[in-house]
Amino acid sequence: MTYTRPIATIVSLSGASLDDGQSITLIGNGVDSDETPEISDYEWWLHRPNGDPVRLLDTARTITVSNLPQGHLVSLRVRDSEGEWSQRVYQYITLNTIARTMLLYLAGDYNDTTPNWMEAALNRLAPLFSTGTLRNAAVRAIALFDGPADGDTKRYIFEPGRNMTVESLGELAMDHPDTLRAFLLEGQRRFPATYYYVGLRTTVKGLKELPRTISVIWPIIPMTTTRLAGRMMMKQTVPT
Repeated sequence: MTYTRPIATIVSLSGASLDDGQSITLIGNGVDSDETPEISDYEWWLHRPNGDPVRLLDTARTITVSNLPQGHLVSLRVRDSEGEWSQRVYQYITLNTIARTMLLYLAGDYNDTTPNWMEAALNRLAPLFSTGTLRNAAVRAIALFDGPADGDTKRYIFEPGRNMTVESLGELAMDHPDTLRAFLLEGQRRFPATYYYVGLRTTVKGLKELPRTISVIWPIIPMTTTRLAGRMMMKQTVPT
């Protein structure tokens, strides 16, 4: 009696490209051409991009998994009733990273409080993007900051794995609705994203101007407003 190695096949998968956190279903099959064609075992493995095995995923014919790492491989091998294992077959999994953009509008151009804490907060944010927890994340940030002096409006750019970039913009009227509108649209143009977070922060006097600004912006970019711990924040979906 001659025994031959079985053949494994990944018959179906719900998507070789999936969003972050989404689950994927894989269906495998095995065939054996000798006198005892029964398939007794299935093994699904996760592999690094170079093929090195990471861990066993499951031993069922059909499996559902989630939270797979970016750019990894899934393999299947089967064993027949004689104990012969098939060669592995591989499927590359692409993770669609969900882009997020933070737009921070920091108006500190009044003398009723010091704006230095705003700049200090931006400086603390910088290393998170360059070398910290956000260096590999699909998150970008743009901050527009204006202090109490003339001509000190600046745009701060944060990108994963890069140092903070600072652009001097002269003096902008931060309490004018056109300035806020231009900032939001410029942020959308520079860093298109699936989700946007807009944070507005001003001094006490500056907060009085926000309702008028929001009312002008509303027809262009729909958003809801929430006041938390003395700060104004807006969560919004920007139309493409």
